[in-house]
Amino acid sequence: MSKSTKLLLATLTLTLGVVSVDESTQAQIPVYLPYPAVPYVPVYSPYPQPQPQQMPNRAMMKEQTVNKLILNLQSRNNISNINVQRNFRTQEPESICYNEAFSRTVMVKDSANHQKAYDHGYYEGKRERIEGKKYEHRTAGGEFARGYEDGFFDRNYAGQATVVSDRPVQQTLNQYKCINL
Repeated sequence: MSKSTKLLLATLTLTLGVVSVDESTQAQIPVYLPYPAVPYVPVYSPYPQPQPQQMPNRAMMKEQTVNKLILNLQSRNNISNINVQRNFRTQEPESICYNEAFSRTVMVKDSANHQKAYDHGYYEGKRERIEGKKYEHRTAGGEFARGYEDGFFDRNYAGQATVVSDRPVQQTLNQYKCINL
């Protein structure tokens, strides 16, 4: 037997405690016991034993964070459709998605009577006459149609007669937002 094998067997003998000997080769074979060599005997005390303080795991902490965020979002009056997206394997929350309503002001331009309607109509009519296109009545009406006719039929430039100013319109929109955890 080599020196390293003897050292290995000595270590196994010390740790396991039991060694079997093979008769044909005179080699020592360690035997693993199905139970510990020293039996464990619990010590009972009449006094309650303090339990170790258990740290909350990551999933529990995430769940608490999600609950706090949902309560915060529900307290706002412009939030709707709160949805928690979870990992399909671990069922841990991954993100919170919700719709947030917001309003904005949009300036609506009257296509027939905006500030440059006569100019746009006049030059469009002039261009189509030069290209040899057939006259088509303009459905926009107003100053645009008047300018288109003047330009198409090669009349003198008359200029804008009436101007309808842009009017503000309040719109309420929803924006889909997500918070990744």
